[in-house]
Amino acid sequence: MAAISSSPQPHAASAKPHQRVRPRTWQALLRLSLIGGDLLALNGAMIGVYRFFRASIEASGAIIPSDPVAVMRFLLLFNLTALSIFAANGLYEMRRGGSRVDESFKVFTSVALTAVGAIVINTLLPQIGSDDLPVTRDLLVWSWAAALVGCVLMRVLHRATLVQLRAHGIDTRRLLIVGAREPGRLVWNTIRRRPELGYRHANISVVVQQFRAWFPDLKDGEESLMGVYPICHSAGYSVSQNLTIWAGWTNIMIPRPEPAVILEMLKKYRPSFLPGLPTLFVELLNQETFRKMDLSFIKGFFTGVAPLAPDTVKQLQALTGKGICDFYGLTESTAFAICTPWKGKIKPGAV
Repeated sequence: MAAISSSPQPHAASAKPHQRVRPRTWQALLRLSLIGGDLLALNGAMIGVYRFFRASIEASGAIIPSDPVAVMRFLLLFNLTALSIFAANGLYEMRRGGSRVDESFKVFTSVALTAVGAIVINTLLPQIGSDDLPVTRDLLVWSWAAALVGCVLMRVLHRATLVQLRAHGIDTRRLLIVGAREPGRLVWNTIRRRPELGYRHANISVVVQQFRAWFPDLKDGEESLMGVYPICHSAGYSVSQNLTIWAGWTNIMIPRPEPAVILEMLKKYRPSFLPGLPTLFVELLNQETFRKMDLSFIKGFFTGVAPLAPDTVKQLQALTGKGICDFYGLTESTAFAICTPWKGKIKPGAV
């Protein structure tokens, strides 16, 4: 059992220059670099292989267009086709935790379809008044192979760059995974494979901000809360952990929330708020030590998960004169959705 104090987050003005850039800006820049890498690999492969086989193409008697506009027109249509195919296969979504095998298969398929698109474009060039380019089987096969290798290498380089950037706080996202050893790894790997099954960082952040907004008169860094809710529960990581971190409150962690332990910690740390299940308050009210304790330091009580009996509400209010915030929510809402008004009129049995 220990009191853990967290400080408020620093003001944006004191952040490092790269931390002041909005996350969406970094996402756009990183996505553009990924697109640029793919286009560089595709065009470099085609031009490089074409130069390598140019002598054999000329020896075969094929006519090589001398008009640079025809070549530029082909490259423009080729790049637009390639971008459309890569984007349609989801290669620019930049989802975290995706399978490397799935991504490699998508790259393989996209490069193959792009090669087919190059053949179609070259066939249709005479229809728009442009000369077609000499395309041989060797040129096509080696261009496809070189483009595939180039795209894979570019993505490996892009991923390595991302790792370095995130190590310096760029494009980082806070994700809370509660668990230890095998259970924790199981939850983490499941959410990596199927993000829709887990809480996104935005859901957790919004819940904490909503919770904090319900108490506008409380000041950041000046309150304390007894962490009675287990962290492995949605109420625990929303209130006992994330709220105190967000607001810079002191969090008094209680690993085993038994009445005797809670009474000891109340005397020692005098927290501003005491959360707990309705059964916990019933057990505390049955303790003579709790009923005779000076609870003037308590500003309020938090409860939820189960209905709170009107008699329990009346006894707590009679004993302390402080309000009780009863919360209601679902796992699907990432913990709390509504609560009784802070310092407002409370109707026992309703939220």
